[in-house]
Amino acid sequence: MKKMNLTVNGTMIILAVLSLSSNKLFSQNITGTVVDINDNTTIPFVNIHIKGTTVGGITDIDGKFGIEYDMVRGEKDSLVFSFIGYATETMALNDYKKDAIVYMEREAEQLNEVVLSNKALPYTDYLMGKIIESKNKNDPDRVKKVQFTETTLLSVYLSNIENGITEKKRFRKDKGAFITDSDSTVMMPILLTKEIIKHQLDRDKNMNSSKTTSVKQEGTLNQLNSLIKTSINKKIAQNVNFYEENIDLLGRSFQSPIASSYKSHYKLFLADSSIVNGAKQYHFMYYPKNEKSVAFDGSFWVDAETYALTKIEASLPIESNINFIKKLDFEVTYKKIEVDKWFVASQKTNTDFSFVESKNKKRHFSVQKNQSFSDFIVGRFTDDSLAISTQNSTWENAAFGDLSQETSLDSIQVNTVKGIRQLRQNGFIKFVDRFGAMTLNGYYNLNKFDLGPYFDFYYRNGIEGSRFTAPLRTSEKLAKNFTAGGYLGYGTKDKKFKYGFQAKYLLPFPKRTVFSFEHFDDFGTIAQNRYIEFIKENPYSRGGGNILSVFGSTNRLDYNLLKQKHFDLSIYHEATENTRYLIRAFYDTYKENEFNRLVHNGTNTDGFRTIGLLADLRYSKARNFDQQFFSRIYYGTTKPVYHLTTEVGNNKITGGDDKGYAKYYGRVNASVKKKFLLGSTFVRAFFEGGYIFGEAPYPLLNNPSGNQNIGLARYNYNLLNPISFSSDTYANLHLSFNGGGFLFNKVPLLSSLNIRESMSFKAFYGKLRSEHGQFFQLPKGLIELPKEPYMEFGVGISNIFKILRVEYVTRLNSGTILDNVSVKGGLKFRIEVSF
Repeated sequence: MKKMNLTVNGTMIILAVLSLSSNKLFSQNITGTVVDINDNTTIPFVNIHIKGTTVGGITDIDGKFGIEYDMVRGEKDSLVFSFIGYATETMALNDYKKDAIVYMEREAEQLNEVVLSNKALPYTDYLMGKIIESKNKNDPDRVKKVQFTETTLLSVYLSNIENGITEKKRFRKDKGAFITDSDSTVMMPILLTKEIIKHQLDRDKNMNSSKTTSVKQEGTLNQLNSLIKTSINKKIAQNVNFYEENIDLLGRSFQSPIASSYKSHYKLFLADSSIVNGAKQYHFMYYPKNEKSVAFDGSFWVDAETYALTKIEASLPIESNINFIKKLDFEVTYKKIEVDKWFVASQKTNTDFSFVESKNKKRHFSVQKNQSFSDFIVGRFTDDSLAISTQNSTWENAAFGDLSQETSLDSIQVNTVKGIRQLRQNGFIKFVDRFGAMTLNGYYNLNKFDLGPYFDFYYRNGIEGSRFTAPLRTSEKLAKNFTAGGYLGYGTKDKKFKYGFQAKYLLPFPKRTVFSFEHFDDFGTIAQNRYIEFIKENPYSRGGGNILSVFGSTNRLDYNLLKQKHFDLSIYHEATENTRYLIRAFYDTYKENEFNRLVHNGTNTDGFRTIGLLADLRYSKARNFDQQFFSRIYYGTTKPVYHLTTEVGNNKITGGDDKGYAKYYGRVNASVKKKFLLGSTFVRAFFEGGYIFGEAPYPLLNNPSGNQNIGLARYNYNLLNPISFSSDTYANLHLSFNGGGFLFNKVPLLSSLNIRESMSFKAFYGKLRSEHGQFFQLPKGLIELPKEPYMEFGVGISNIFKILRVEYVTRLNSGTILDNVSVKGGLKFRIEVSF
């Protein structure tokens, strides 16, 4: 619309009055309801516009409409009502009455030689059948071989901040770094990235390669920038393919509106048809049947010839049982590259989320991600070698340059970069950055050194009493490819110091390769899975994956601890995008104590030593992690994670009358971990099995971990003693179910609470050969499992206050033997945060 600059004088005022005198001045809200003339049912999604203008709207799901018409109304102005399958109706505005009822009549229409009428297959169902039938042909992910370029611009802000915050002492000097929004609130810039990535996909060879050809990025939080970017790209603003039956998003399974079973989740209507660039398109609108469902609300357009998507808009309903997300909108457009090949042309993602409620309940993070896809080449590659680097991302070398030369950035983006650079120097922002990083990787940065892991600062046990530990390592600010650190611990009861040392070096190879050395002289626990480092998804050594298990322990760990002196050399190598292996040579000595006697042939010994070699192979198609210096933070994934671990070694008694008694042993351990998405519900599953060859002392046997405290553990048994069963042939199964509110959402009094159903099941089965008793006799409390598996079952509620899961766990087995090593039931709690 052209803007006109008017000089206001007496003549023009007179002309304006004269021009209005022949029309009625009209400014009101036009409201009403559209109904079917035959059965008086309301008609949703009817298109309405004022003839000859762009003013209009659509009816809601109840057939109601409201149009604000702040214009000069002529005598011949009229409202036009149109909807596929109905005759177009026109109503003169002069005849309009408040809350008018507009009747529309169905009409038969011929489509592809099929006549549709009131008695025939509904028009919407017929077209949806064609769309679903053509999905495999039109799905861009079904193209066997393609090369293309992706350009992505991602921006993150803390929005809706009241103006007064810039006057507070912590930000007063940096008030110019904030950006004023259109509603007079301000935004704090957090992150801005621009990337150009070249992709090559060959589905016959199972190849998916990519190479970043250009990257520019600036972030306010130095230690958290890559984590923020990765979590947004992997969890919130990821690429979505609406041709899939179900879309993995926010850790849940969203059914696509064009899924073959779309009717189970959606109400869907054919809204209109139009001609776009000479081609006919059908316009559909849809919304969830249940407002709490994990489903979308929006529209999509389909090419009338190929039944391929040309555009889809999808939003997350604000009422859905999803945490923290205030808004999530997708807009995906498609274009035809060849006669029968459709590809994604662009994807726009806008989301607002907040993990805590601010005082005004409006402050939130805003994310805008715009992607465009171009330079498509089908059936061949112009570059046969796209390398994927698995080294650390280097933010400092990727910053935007001289902003006067950055012609691709608009004024807001330029101010964003300026604000980020200024806020990075703010003392409060630096503290938030360091504290946030500590909660994720366990370390608090002190410039060239990192303090942590913080979980090891303090704990208690029966031998040491109160155990205090001071752990420290060098940070990436001292050296990016090397770290060295250690800890010093002291027990108030045994009044002895313990220590440890570790060093890691990132070798200068194309594929990530780390060489490491570790030594410690400390107490080691046998009440823990020997391969826990390959199972848990966080970098902490304690807690069963639950912070309540660390600080809420009621167990005496006396019978779990042996004094251990340990040395190892390890090499870690990522062989392929999906495969990595670790090889470790180790040497250990164990000493008995007053609680754990090492008795051989009825005689106490001083201890034993172990020398061995361990190899672990990890395979998963999910690259779901963020590299934080030498700590790797894994995200949940629906793709399975496999581990195969082998270990061989020699054990030898080091003291007593039987000094020199030695035996070789071997061990094979396999595990798989997977998250199954089942609509709004999901199940986390972990299975592990193994076998020990030869003769081994009981500390090296399989001893399932117990967790008799208030914490609900994911990979420990919640009712067992810290140690209970010893085995050389064993299997563990852990299942955790989250109902997503599939029952509670249907109960009026509960649906508003957004609570979710939860269940858990755990089972252990093991056998023990008698020959292991020849090395050391089993201590009191450590027994062989009876013939039947040990089983636990829990049921309860999750998402309480969005962070708490509570279950009552009961043991499914009975018997005196089990009563000696396990309690029968108890209430358990877990801090569990998810979308």
